[in-house]
Amino acid sequence: MNILLNLGQTALHRLATLAIRATGMLPSLGLLHAQRSGHAALASDLQEPFRHLVDAVVIEATREISPDEFRSDDAGSHALRIRPAASRLFFERLHARLALPVAAHGSGDSRPYADWIADAARSLRAHLLNPELPFTVFRHP
Repeated sequence: MNILLNLGQTALHRLATLAIRATGMLPSLGLLHAQRSGHAALASDLQEPFRHLVDAVVIEATREISPDEFRSDDAGSHALRIRPAASRLFFERLHARLALPVAAHGSGDSRPYADWIADAARSLRAHLLNPELPFTVFRHP
């Protein structure tokens, strides 16, 4: 399960990083997560409300991906590898989950989770430029 969690959280983190860069902010300057070399701390901040989506996909994927889809690799830099077909299946499930429309708490606007991540980045940027504007964090219904 750990390899699937790592893959999924990395994909979510990269999506948040792209959303941050699209607004013109620096992903390395976090508010909640400590800054360290090579880490997009702000992306870690923005992915927090969505981390459970990866957990749910991992749980669902374990019903379809068998332990035989993983193999040890003593010669490589990673001790465990996932077979390509299982990896594709997992990422298909993850991206399908991120594409699901959902209405945030208090909002009648139903959009994909991925759009809400981009909205969080835009909202944060607007707030940082004008503190009178609220920073709107995605809240689940």
